[in-house]
Amino acid sequence: SSGINAEYGDVKMINVSGTMYLVDFDLFKGYSDTLLGNPGRLEAFYVAQRNEYFFERQKHIFAAVLRFYTHDEELVCPPCIPKAVFESEIEFYGLQKYCQQNTIAPVRTLKDYRARNRREEILLHLEFPGYSKLATAYALFDLLMIIIRYMQILYIDILHLSFLLKCLHFTALSFWLWSQFLN
Repeated sequence: SSGINAEYGDVKMINVSGTMYLVDFDLFKGYSDTLLGNPGRLEAFYVAQRNEYFFERQKHIFAAVLRFYTHDEELVCPPCIPKAVFESEIEFYGLQKYCQQNTIAPVRTLKDYRARNRREEILLHLEFPGYSKLATAYALFDLLMIIIRYMQILYIDILHLSFLLKCLHFTALSFWLWSQFLN
């Protein structure tokens, strides 16, 4: 894989779901047991045509992953990300052995704790249809609403087409009658 040889080391582009990161890969040295520190595993994500590494992953969590390499191996989950999603991403990048109990952003009060748990539950229900029966029901309802909307659009298009055909038929009939009148 190619990179930009800069005075700061081996700088390469990482694309995480459309967010671009220009990263000095020297940061990952010493972490060969992680995805980003293992060139052999990382090569599977290299896109030669764009000269970048591409990950279809959670971009907000990737910022926390980069922070791990630059801030004394500290993994901190962003407050808006459910713990289960964060842990899944950490496992993907091979950082689970570096996780500690303090991987979740600190919560100051019981009210904050309850709000965070509710927010995590709602996000899990919305993002993962298989999370629970409620999440599955919501996903099916959402799909039904999309289908109904497309049917409405299709019905309006059919009515519009029907109106145009009637106008065309009326115009053709008018021309025929007018030609009959003139003859």
